[in-house]
Amino acid sequence: MEHFGLFIFFAVIIVSLLAILEFGFRLGVFSQKHHPQEYEASGNLMIQSVLGLVAFMLAFTFGVAGERFNDRRVLIIEEANAISTAYLQAGLLPEDSKKEVKELLRQYVDLRIAAKPSRAYFEKALAESNRIQDRLWNITETIGKEHLDSDVASLFVQSMSQMLELQSKRVAAGLYARIPESMWVALFLITALGIAGIGYQTGLSGKRKLLDGLALILSFTIILTIIGDLDRPMEGFLKASRQPLFDLSKKIGHAQGYQDKSQE
Repeated sequence: MEHFGLFIFFAVIIVSLLAILEFGFRLGVFSQKHHPQEYEASGNLMIQSVLGLVAFMLAFTFGVAGERFNDRRVLIIEEANAISTAYLQAGLLPEDSKKEVKELLRQYVDLRIAAKPSRAYFEKALAESNRIQDRLWNITETIGKEHLDSDVASLFVQSMSQMLELQSKRVAAGLYARIPESMWVALFLITALGIAGIGYQTGLSGKRKLLDGLALILSFTIILTIIGDLDRPMEGFLKASRQPLFDLSKKIGHAQGYQDKSQE
């Protein structure tokens, strides 16, 4: 079901652009009947300029979405490295803290790899992550106060701070770093203007070129859909790989009572 919204997005865009193409064609036919002296190539320069602007906007927006997708991928790698470092350093902590810290870190990784593409699940998992991090930080504070001059304690505090910071960055990248709605509206309007212009020119010539128009619309729609997919981290086909977290889980093991959802 996580792909359903993307299919609707694709269908709405392609149907809308086809309707706009037909509107432009009928407007061109009407104009040719009432103003037969109008030369069909008179608007070619304008249409080419609009299509050039559409191409520029698509390239720019695609670049923005691709960059943010890559940021999410890099954050997963950095988070896995930070957790791995904290887990290794936990082995040097006092015995009464070591076992609990390692178990909490296993729970944290298991929570990350069991993530589902759902806003409701994301909020639930975020609350659980915050609970685990609060407990880890309480232990970290205690260790830091009891071992002020310890290099091991200092390094562990630094690792935990980095892990907390990375979660904040990950949440921001997943929920808030999105393409603004105003940019989507501008992109669609400019694309629609270019498609309408093509339909208008076709209407002036009196020859319907459905295949050419359909190919252009399909190309624009596919690119817009890919951009939309890149901009939706919790749904769609293109997702940042969590393989570093799976590899880390194999290395440190699962938390007690963990059930691998992928095996259900």
